[in-house]
Amino acid sequence: MTLAGELRHCASADISRLRMIHENRHRDCDYLEQLISCCETDTISQQASWLIKRHLEAGAKAGAGDTARLLSRIRPDSPWQTRLHLLQSIRFLEIPPVMRHECLRILHSLVGDRNKFVRAWAYDGLAVLIRQHPRLREAGMEILRNAAHDPAPSVQARLRAVLKSLPTENS
Repeated sequence: MTLAGELRHCASADISRLRMIHENRHRDCDYLEQLISCCETDTISQQASWLIKRHLEAGAKAGAGDTARLLSRIRPDSPWQTRLHLLQSIRFLEIPPVMRHECLRILHSLVGDRNKFVRAWAYDGLAVLIRQHPRLREAGMEILRNAAHDPAPSVQARLRAVLKSLPTENS
């Protein structure tokens, strides 16, 4: 059965089944590429994005092409859980210089998301982007400063952690 077929037969909340799929497939040379493709289909994007996060957390590396494709899957019209998992995956990516402005645009669009967890992790993604591409510090910091007005405690907690994680301007 194809990976997409397996994901169709797996509920997004069935973590034990998702772990089994990961264990059986994570060594496939095109595993990450297949997962990113599965994120195009809303009915399996939550499962695929969870597996992407799991795969990257386990130490897998995404090349520049896979990173670009993954970032392009973070769309406002996808399920919020998909956006969340992909945003949580950014900390494991090396964002290619040619993608830095597009990544900034994507993250900036998500800091206004109606879901507080998506907003919180969009700010986390901004911190990753600033650390990897210091030339975007000014633009990224402006967005982060505006986050101080977000009423959600989860956003405020993530924002505090994000600001602590950033080097000072003189560093």
